[in-house]
This record gives sequence, C-alpha cells and structure tokens, in this order.
Amino acid sequence: MAKASANCLTTGATLHPSCDMMELVCSVQTLPSLRAAIDHGADCIQIEAGPDCRAGLALRLGSDELARGIAHARFKGVKTSFALQVDSRRHGWMAGRELIDQALAAGADTLVLSDPGLMLYAAARQPEIQLHYAMDEGSLSIEALQCLRRQTGITRVVLPRVVSLAQIENIRKETGLEMQVIGFGRSSSVLSSLLSPEIAGSPAGRHAEVTLSNPINDRCAMAEHAANDHDFTQLAVAGTANLFILPRLQCAGIDAVRIDAHFHSNTQLGQVIQVWREALDSCQHDPEHFAIKHSWINRLDRAARACRMQ
Repeated sequence: MAKASANCLTTGATLHPSCDMMELVCSVQTLPSLRAAIDHGADCIQIEAGPDCRAGLALRLGSDELARGIAHARFKGVKTSFALQVDSRRHGWMAGRELIDQALAAGADTLVLSDPGLMLYAAARQPEIQLHYAMDEGSLSIEALQCLRRQTGITRVVLPRVVSLAQIENIRKETGLEMQVIGFGRSSSVLSSLLSPEIAGSPAGRHAEVTLSNPINDRCAMAEHAANDHDFTQLAVAGTANLFILPRLQCAGIDAVRIDAHFHSNTQLGQVIQVWREALDSCQHDPEHFAIKHSWINRLDRAARACRMQ
C-alpha cells in the first residue's frame, strides 16, 4: 500500500499537521443529492443561489424541497451553507439584499459571498452568521483579506479552483483565517510553488498544471519526497490528485475540503463522499502514516468517468 508523507518541508520551518479535523463540504443541487451527501458523511452541504444560477434547480430559495433538505440536515447535525453568486454592481444592491434575506430566512448557517458590501449587510442583518469570502484567482491579496476580516468578520477563505501550496501557507501565516479548497471537482488543482495559477491557466501551462497537481509526478517540488511511491503511478486518475496530497493540505492549514461535481447518479456522489470521509478520518487519525487505498482510487475513477465536471 502506498503511503503519503506528512512531512511539510518549506524554506522556513517544518509545518506540523493540524490537530483540527478537516471539514467535508459537498455542493448539492437536488434533495436526493443532499440526502446522499449527508448519509455518506458530509459535514456541511453547500447550495448555490443567485440571479445567474441555472434555471430549474430543485433547491431554490423559498422552495418546499429546500425547506425539507435543510430540516434533514439539521436533524442529522449537518451545517447548511449558501454560496450566493451575486454582485451588487452587476445585479443591483436590492437584488443582493433580497438574496441574503432569503438565505437567512431559509436557515443558513453560513453565507459564501464575494461582494464586500453585501458581506457588511449580512453581518449587520444577522451578526452571528458565519461569513466566508469566495476569492477569485486574480485577487489573492493578503492586505484585502486582512481588511475584510476587520470590517466584516469573515472566518474562512474559499480558495479559487487553482491555487498553490505556497499561497495556502502564506494566507494561513499572514491572516490566520480558515481555508477551504476543492478536493474533487471541475478544473481544480493544488499546485506546487513551481507554477503560478496565472501560468497554469494559460495554454502553455495546462499540461504542467496536471503534472504538478499530482505529487506522484512532482517528486522534486518544494524539496519534498513524492507523496506516494511508484506503485500508484499508473493509478493517478482524474479526481484523485488532491487525495494523494491530503497530509500536505492538512499541514498547510486547510480546514475544509469541498466536493464540487455534478453526477447523473446520487450513488456516484455517495461513493465520492464516502471515499473522502474515510480519507479525512484516516489522515486525522495518523497523518504521518496516511495510506491511499486501492478501493478509494477505483471508486473515484469510476465516479470521475461518470461525472459531468462542467
């Protein structure tokens, strides 16, 4: 069985694994997918809402299905997060306020926003609400995060789809904020410090992005040994890269991992959630001897092939 190293070697001091359990967050669009996520081990379900969200989503603000879903989550002790895709400059201030009011009325535990003005409104409207800031790839500014924390009381940064370990470590060091990364989802990568997200997004960097996001092929990155041995070289399938570097994510200070993919089958979603639940529990129990299981790779491989990562 291949083992992942939990040693986080940096240019400064060695980082040690966090004692806090990483939270498993799952994006859902329907009541059955919400139930599947909860029943297979999700700690939090995330629901998208906003003027530009796809029409026909079952879990709409104000719908009976959403009310039943939130009631089920509360019964199971699972938190509910609303990712509100709204910009007051584009959609209007009143539209943003109305969306926040609806999410709070629905029973949101957390609001994920990217508009500072609307975050201030949400904090004033319900001071006890947890506010998470959704960062764009082009706005990874420590100064901006520190300002937002002072003004709005944000507790967590929802990192962009492409981010580097160096950026993760720097945000933790300079701000102390919680961080959430995508573990399984479309166009998501955690890169070594050798490739910036800007380069990764370019045509010339796409192949390198895939390579560097997989520690099997990244044997020299950050002066670290490979996270897994050669036995898994041929098993590095789509959707598994971040699973291989789970101890490194824990060392870097990641507090939550999100599953963000849409499936034709809730069974497939359940398989992905279950794999990540088992992996997070295993990493928390003994990060220094964290071992990737063949069954995890096989299940994620099947799910990735069937998944609509759009």
